[in-house]
Amino acid sequence: MDLENYRLSEFLEKDMETMEEYMSLLKFLKPVDTKRRLFDLKLRDVQDTKDSLSEGTFEELIKCVSIVEDIDTDAVLKMRIVDFWGRIMSIKKQIEDINHMERVSLTSEHANYKWEAVNGGERMSRFGIYNTLDTLSGGDILKYEAVYDLPYADVFTKLYMNRLKGDLEIEMSQLKTHK
Repeated sequence: MDLENYRLSEFLEKDMETMEEYMSLLKFLKPVDTKRRLFDLKLRDVQDTKDSLSEGTFEELIKCVSIVEDIDTDAVLKMRIVDFWGRIMSIKKQIEDINHMERVSLTSEHANYKWEAVNGGERMSRFGIYNTLDTLSGGDILKYEAVYDLPYADVFTKLYMNRLKGDLEIEMSQLKTHK
């Protein structure tokens, strides 16, 4: 099968069979560097990109590329399908890296048996990003928007600092207990 590197707008007009054939090959493309790294964007943009990518529709994928490339939808639609999909692969990789970094760095080294006994993590996970907004706003819902507009790197660093501070407090309390 010969592949033509259509503009995205042309590709989206193709019949479903053609699109599926292309998609079966495009998923093997190597990531193409994006203009902006997700880690350097605002928390709002990172969350919107995560949400859009998980939707998986072309409309939402176009939104992802628009956010990360800092271009409008028309400019995304003019991209060649190989360039577009290479950027989607990069965005997927960046999100995987962020998710991994969050799992590794933001999870306490100390088990909280009471929290685990009541299945706290799973029960609170339904609130998603609101857990972060609530933590960083000090519980003040009127500050959620301000937190949402912070750079993701700052949000991550603050959450990591909070986690490390909590671990240190547990370790110091254990030292007091053993004396």
